[in-house]
Amino acid sequence: MNLQLFELLQHQHIICFGAGRALQTFCIVMRDTDFVRHVDYVVDNAESKWGKYITLVNDVKVPIQSPKYMKTHIKDDTIILITCNQQKPIRSQLSQYHELNDVEIFDFEPIKNEYIVQRARNVKLPASFRRTETPIIPKVIHYCWFGHAPLPERYKEWMKSWKRYCPDYEIVEWNESNYDVTKHPYMRAAYDAKKWGFVSDYARLDIIYENGGIYLDTDVELVKNLDELLYQDGFAGVDSSGRLSTGLGFGARKGLRLIKDWCDDYRNYDFVDFKTKEERWGKNIKITPDIQTRYMERRGFKRNAFLYQIVDGLAIYPIPVLCGQVLGKADSTPVITKHTYSIHHYDGSWMPKT
Repeated sequence: MNLQLFELLQHQHIICFGAGRALQTFCIVMRDTDFVRHVDYVVDNAESKWGKYITLVNDVKVPIQSPKYMKTHIKDDTIILITCNQQKPIRSQLSQYHELNDVEIFDFEPIKNEYIVQRARNVKLPASFRRTETPIIPKVIHYCWFGHAPLPERYKEWMKSWKRYCPDYEIVEWNESNYDVTKHPYMRAAYDAKKWGFVSDYARLDIIYENGGIYLDTDVELVKNLDELLYQDGFAGVDSSGRLSTGLGFGARKGLRLIKDWCDDYRNYDFVDFKTKEERWGKNIKITPDIQTRYMERRGFKRNAFLYQIVDGLAIYPIPVLCGQVLGKADSTPVITKHTYSIHHYDGSWMPKT
């Protein structure tokens, strides 16, 4: 029995997605376990099956429900097992249901005469994000605003949440008056091109390394106090594509070596200017999530939107902890769960309008 199959059988509540031949075959293979006794119900996309019962091994009958029913009837300690041959589209379908963001999802692969169960998505988070007894990240929120333009009103509204949820935090704006934008060639070239977002890409790392604290993009809105995140060396989050993205918000103690290594990695990149969207894609411009994800992958990071990871002391949270929004759907309703700390509005001020 493979390890994840053993883990699967420890759950009291299992939902099977797929009421066809694959489910029946899987149950036959599992007939010597008590697997079917843990199945609450089966979900299927075929409306003709809803409300009926399916008989599994040992004459166990379970109801067949709709995906809509599943979204509103999730119990604690529930997992979903994809029991159909079209696993990839089902995984994609399930990823659209924010009600399932805290639910672990498994699928299986037939190998010879047995099934290897594997975790398709892992969003299991620790009961507490604290990794030290006392807070070691200072209560300071940093943000960057270069270019001398006035701060747009929509940013001011989102930033009001910082004081609302973190009233005892110092908030520091970094701009040309208190930060040297010429201290790194990449950043200086971005500044000369008036690509302020790319200036911040490097500056945010340098600022956190030198000072410690938490960095937030100006289009980040908090929905919860951040104190729980201060009890560790550092943290960051991923976007819905699984890329590590410091623009969502990240924090660290002063002098964390990993942050310095991120800064040093920018020696491998030259800033490339672009004027239009076509140029941005045509020149294959590397934005900070691409650069930092590539670097972290060399240190063991796995690009996965639903995986909680710790890499070189940096806790990396799955969505929607620091990403209560879906990438590419900035006008949609934010996805917020009990684990969500912030919404990233993806204003995209760095992208040309045409």
